[in-house]
Amino acid sequence: MDRGQLDRLRTLTALVHSSPGATLHLECTNGAVVVAGTHDAADLSPCQLRRVVSAAAHPSGCEIIDRIAAISVGGTLEPAGPGIYDDRSRVLPTKRVVSLLRADLIEEVLSSVNLEGLDISGLEAHITADEVLGVSCVELSRSVADPPELLATIAAAAAGAIMVRECEISPPLTQPGSPTGTPRRQW
Repeated sequence: MDRGQLDRLRTLTALVHSSPGATLHLECTNGAVVVAGTHDAADLSPCQLRRVVSAAAHPSGCEIIDRIAAISVGGTLEPAGPGIYDDRSRVLPTKRVVSLLRADLIEEVLSSVNLEGLDISGLEAHITADEVLGVSCVELSRSVADPPELLATIAAAAAGAIMVRECEISPPLTQPGSPTGTPRRQW
């Protein structure tokens, strides 16, 4: 598994860990499928998977991730565009975005997103840093019932701005296990 695949595994693991009812499906190179989730049929809990991925992401980490051929989310999460996931565990429509940016950088990015002309009353953005995996999860919701397209437009603008910021400061900014989100450097 290359660095990009490992980063995808880190982000999706953090997303599932922070999303009630979400599952992560890991298809192994031998054809087996391992499911992480909170339901009784899951092979691993999101917390157990988080510990495994954290260990694997460490420079001297285990080689288990080399046995993963494909990764997908399920349960209460559904892909809803590049970097955006619908969270169906909530009463009101909720979108989730996950990033390797530190929470403070995401907050900075979100405050600069151009939402001119959009009704953003009742918009809530919660950012949760997963310091073990070096990932931040953003939950976007509205406290009022709106057409779903409005939240989708806002989430697309937020996800796009976050992706641009990630590209501007690539390589990714956080190192798993760093409580302060120390920038990761590649020499």
